[in-house]
Amino acid sequence: MPVAQGAAAGRRPLSSRRLAPRARARGEVATACKNAMAAAGCSKSSANLMTSIHDDGPGSRAVELQSTLRRLQLECDSLARRKDELELVLAASRTGFCCLSAEQSVLSANSQFKAEFGWPPDAQLSWHELKERVHPEDRSRFADAIHAAFAERAEVDLTVRTELPNKGLQWVALRGRTLSDGNGAHPDLVLTSRNVSAESRAAAGKQRERGTLLEQERRLREAAEAANHAKDEFLSVISHELRSPLNAILGWNRILALKRREDPDVASITPRIEHSAKSQLKMVNDLLDLGRVATGKLKIEPRQIQLANAASIALDLARPAAAAKGIEVVAEFAAGAGHVRADPDRLQQVVANLLSNAIRFTPASGRITVSLRDVDALTELSVKDTGEGIAPELLPHVFDRFRQGEDSRTRHSGGLGLGLTLVREIVTLHGGSVHANSDGPGTGAVFVIRLPLAQTWPGAAEDHPDRAARESARQSLGGLSILVVDDEMDARTVVAETLRLEGARVTVTDSAGSALQHLKEAQFDVMVTDIGMPDEDGYSLVRKLRA
Repeated sequence: MPVAQGAAAGRRPLSSRRLAPRARARGEVATACKNAMAAAGCSKSSANLMTSIHDDGPGSRAVELQSTLRRLQLECDSLARRKDELELVLAASRTGFCCLSAEQSVLSANSQFKAEFGWPPDAQLSWHELKERVHPEDRSRFADAIHAAFAERAEVDLTVRTELPNKGLQWVALRGRTLSDGNGAHPDLVLTSRNVSAESRAAAGKQRERGTLLEQERRLREAAEAANHAKDEFLSVISHELRSPLNAILGWNRILALKRREDPDVASITPRIEHSAKSQLKMVNDLLDLGRVATGKLKIEPRQIQLANAASIALDLARPAAAAKGIEVVAEFAAGAGHVRADPDRLQQVVANLLSNAIRFTPASGRITVSLRDVDALTELSVKDTGEGIAPELLPHVFDRFRQGEDSRTRHSGGLGLGLTLVREIVTLHGGSVHANSDGPGTGAVFVIRLPLAQTWPGAAEDHPDRAARESARQSLGGLSILVVDDEMDARTVVAETLRLEGARVTVTDSAGSALQHLKEAQFDVMVTDIGMPDEDGYSLVRKLRA
């Protein structure tokens, strides 16, 4: 205020000479206090309190200065306590702390952080030394993360390895972010660290354990597949070995029947021999087909056929077995139904298996009905019996391989439990479906096959001829010269004897090489050769003849 106004107010006037020294002193005190507060790390707001000191007299100034200094001391004490608390928290949690400047110099680091990377507590760190302590394989990733934190304000979140002399390889998890200085420039990067070696080793151990388990599972799977393949190969080999003598039995039985037609004992025995041998041969053929299914080698040769013809042949073959049990077999074929594109031999096998199954489970005086009709774009063939029926819990599994009922009624019926499995596989290969239905034990069962109708039907020219046509097509083999090639003596002898009974001149040999020699020395009208022979098979022999 002006000097005159101060006098008017009753205050002692201050001359300019007296005012100047006092003002200078007051300014020096304020400046000194502010500098002291700033040096102690106190906030600017506390330091700015000094600017409010007025020239109200020495007593007033002293009181205000003391108050400010007390507040300054309290704030400094609070900051010191917070710093101590933070250090205690970091130490208790085993968390390291490090602060890097924008120039990537280490501003500060606590003892835990230093220990993580193998430094003593009193060591002075540098960025270069810190980077060198990181494992060489992790070093570039670590440097890139620090650079991205400063350049893009990205958060640091990575785990690096370091090698410690007394602890070996260690894993350290680093987390951090940049903190601005308030002006948005020259941020510092604050990093925390935590030793995660135990967790990393545990995770690595679990990964190794998982890898070991996966490897064991792979080996077990391969072993199971190899065992399954070996089983399929065994079934194929044993089936072939069983089939050869059975064919010989059937062949000799036919020869016996032809040569001893007038002998009543032979006439009664040969049908029984043939029935038993055919039953065994059917099981062997089922085993062979099962092996082909397992290896994907079951093939079909489709052509335009009438399903009724294939079904009729199967019915004719099944009637003697049905008649022996007193079972009536009825065919109900809709006129013109069943024009399909299919393999007639395989569909005949399907119907034969269904009929065999029905005969096996139908008691004496029962009835089996085979029906054929077209429904929309499908043809539907069903085999219905009045037999023992199927239990509800077994119904979903009737097409499973080797699956039969668990009670004595199914056990005494015999069979391998493969017929229905092959029915499903063959029908599926034809693009069709099959299902079974039964109301339970004692109610009979029905099996229904559905196949797509042929899109075009040129007629039955490609189909099996009927029985009359087959009989009229038979021609005498008289005068024909035939070469029979088979490594199995019984098989080639049966074939040769059967052909001789039809009037043919027959030469037999046991190998492809011997057959080629015979073909060079003589002329033959027909050659009948086995396929599976040692040294050289029938396919190779035929290729050489055609070359």
